[in-house]
Amino acid sequence: MLACTGCHGTKLQGDDDVPSLAGRSPVYIARQLYSFKNGIRKGPQADVMKAVADNLTDEDVIAISAYIGSRD
Repeated sequence: MLACTGCHGTKLQGDDDVPSLAGRSPVYIARQLYSFKNGIRKGPQADVMKAVADNLTDEDVIAISAYIGSRD
């Protein structure tokens, strides 16, 4: 999760214009990651997240989504 914590914070609570991820639904996280990966999701940080999501396998998305969903 080091890649996530670099921007979203060590507790995944976000900061300023970087959203909190902790406690979000795993389905929500997976949808967002696929939306970034497929270029559907737009916004100020979309290019940064697309670069991250492009390298994720389906197994990675599942694991990341489950982990994030378990944080509070």
